[in-house]
Amino acid sequence: MNVHRPRATLGRILFLGISAVFLLVIAGVQTLYLLNARTHLQEQLESHAQDAATSLGLSLGILLTRGDRALAETVINASFDRGYYERIEFVSIDNEVLVSKVLAPTIADVPAWFVRAFPMAAPTAESLVTTGWMQVGRVKVTSHSRFAYEQLWSSARDTLFWLALLYVLALLSMRAFLRGVLRPLAAIERAAEAIARREFVSVDTPAGTRELSRVVDAMNSLSGKVRAALEAETARAEQLATLIFTDEVTRLLSRGGFADRFKVRYEAEQESFSGALALVQISDFSAINRSFGQAKGDELMRAIGRFLGETAVSTSGFCGRWAGALFALALPGRDPAGTRVILEQLLLQVQSSIEELGMGGQANVYAAAMVTDAGHPALESLIRAVDGLLAKAAEQGSGALEVELIRHDGLPSMQDWSATIEQALREQRLQLAGQSVLALPSGEVLHLELMGRILDVRGTVLPAAEFMPMVGRLGFSARFDAAIVGQVAQLASSIASGTAVAINIAPRSLGDATFRHSVATSLDTLRYSGVRVIFELSEHGALQDQSAALEFAEFVRARGSNLAIDHYGLHRESLALAHRLLPAYVKLSGLHTPKLASDRGTRFYVESLLQAAHQLEVPVIAQSVEDAAMVGFLESMGFAGYQGYVTGRPSPWPPG
Repeated sequence: MNVHRPRATLGRILFLGISAVFLLVIAGVQTLYLLNARTHLQEQLESHAQDAATSLGLSLGILLTRGDRALAETVINASFDRGYYERIEFVSIDNEVLVSKVLAPTIADVPAWFVRAFPMAAPTAESLVTTGWMQVGRVKVTSHSRFAYEQLWSSARDTLFWLALLYVLALLSMRAFLRGVLRPLAAIERAAEAIARREFVSVDTPAGTRELSRVVDAMNSLSGKVRAALEAETARAEQLATLIFTDEVTRLLSRGGFADRFKVRYEAEQESFSGALALVQISDFSAINRSFGQAKGDELMRAIGRFLGETAVSTSGFCGRWAGALFALALPGRDPAGTRVILEQLLLQVQSSIEELGMGGQANVYAAAMVTDAGHPALESLIRAVDGLLAKAAEQGSGALEVELIRHDGLPSMQDWSATIEQALREQRLQLAGQSVLALPSGEVLHLELMGRILDVRGTVLPAAEFMPMVGRLGFSARFDAAIVGQVAQLASSIASGTAVAINIAPRSLGDATFRHSVATSLDTLRYSGVRVIFELSEHGALQDQSAALEFAEFVRARGSNLAIDHYGLHRESLALAHRLLPAYVKLSGLHTPKLASDRGTRFYVESLLQAAHQLEVPVIAQSVEDAAMVGFLESMGFAGYQGYVTGRPSPWPPG
């Protein structure tokens, strides 16, 4: 495996290079100075020796005329004792040494290496000693180099101090200069890194040089164009989402929007629906439009939409305009008595609005609701049941209300489910089911999605639609997800090196410290085995707490993993979410797939999602693909891959 070490920055390279040049210059200046100083001191030593020899020759000639040799030795001692000389000799004409004074050639205060680096010879000078016209001998004087070396060493230290100080000041000045000149380059680097992360920012730091200024302008232009294109695609997708999922008059969810919201929350998210589904009807709305005009009829629809919206917000539910003057309202967690109170208040508000608009006696309103306490009733079956109740209410006249409860006798209680899940997790009665995701157009395996299943005491796999909602409702999400990730890590040897594995996690697991610790440990094992893990989080779950989703994405990316978005494209914030999280890929909600070929609006909306995702370099994978003929259509639209029964049903993993 190749390891790419981070390269040095341009500023550091320039700084080190210029510093080295400065250092060489200073070293050269110091060396030249010392060489010149040594030459000057050598000449001084020679002059000093010659002057001393000449002076002693004259003095000795006078003293020897008087015949006082002892006085002559005294004169030589006086000169020698000053320590400037290494040797002074008085030699007769017969080469007999009459007086000899010698001082050891030691240099105490100068390092030996310095003496070897700058050698200086101890010069010797001679002078004849004459009395009158008769030569009586010679005097030899050898200068001592100690003082020259001490002076040279002192000068070297002083000049080195000042040159070093000058060097430090020059480096500080150069660093400040380079920092100012290269500041735009650092901003360009940060912008390039941001663009690599698909964050199209601009460089605001002004460039002081022509070349950097052109680079900044070019980068800002490129980033601005990509950002503008992405914003245009995002706005286009949001407009299409509004057309598809929002009613133009009431601004509530449209029929398709309400159905998708219900299905993604209670089918795709595998949560059970416990609560009430209500329908509110205005009778013979076409006659109202004929009598009062369409504008007045739209005003009534907006008023009803406002009341329904306020009710939905206060009850943590959602609502939509199902068709014409028929409205749907989902009230999760409500019992029959509570549902009746809410709908009676709503009917009073609508009747009051009818009176205010002057439609009393012509616009009749009535409602019906079906309450379910458990299970997974399909939206279509609930609507049919409530529609039957609505017909009964219509027979009673305006303001009538019908509420019934669907009982699911014989289903396990919450206590039973809690005990079953707790025991299964404690005894590790879990099984993995795998399904391949294939690439377009090659058909190669993009990744393997692994899903967790619970086994009962007899070893039978419990249906995910039954136990998964209870895992979330009973607070087992983090433990269950951690157990599944841990089991995948234990089976790492069964996964070929380089394989990508996708694991679904619940939104409730994101901030759990125990889950994160378990994930970190498992990722270390999987990364060592060469297995790349991608955690899939539903779009609805990510939108519930985007900061937690972003933090978890950074957490797993730091450990060689990544985050992807599942059931994508069901909210207005879909593109904004993808831009913030920058997932490894997104999986388009399976609710869109069957409509792509037949529903023009859905196809245009998905095409906008695809184009914007391509701008972000985020692959889009289609889900719930059950027809082989659909594969070619998905390829032509630009999908990166597909998943569904056409690739094979989820099967126990590892095989065998």
